[in-house]
Amino acid sequence: MKKLISLALIFTLALMLASCWNGRTILLTTKDPTTNGVTEKYLHYSSAEEFEKALNEGIDVDGAIVDFVLKDYKYSETENDNIYKAGEHLNFISDSKPIVEVGQKMTVRVVSTSLINGTYWVIRFEPPTQ
Repeated sequence: MKKLISLALIFTLALMLASCWNGRTILLTTKDPTTNGVTEKYLHYSSAEEFEKALNEGIDVDGAIVDFVLKDYKYSETENDNIYKAGEHLNFISDSKPIVEVGQKMTVRVVSTSLINGTYWVIRFEPPTQ
């Protein structure tokens, strides 16, 4: 009986270890290739409106994953501070220069945020890790 319990425990632990953290995949969930491996379960904010509401409510969003539809973008001539607009008040800023098109859904991880002149948000981001 002890051997059976021991085997069941070892099997359970092995299964747990095999299905644990794998990028953003946790406990038997799978990566979704259409969202760069980020499933709805791990998406903190699924729209720019939801994200802006959280910012305006003073919620700490550093490290959050955000999905938004790209409204406009502007690449910097110096390759720094490329701007990706997600609405009237949200400006996502990055040193990276992903190839994007207006209307495309972007998934990013927030690094830091700041409110400029009480009017618009500057959000530093990086691509979420796989």
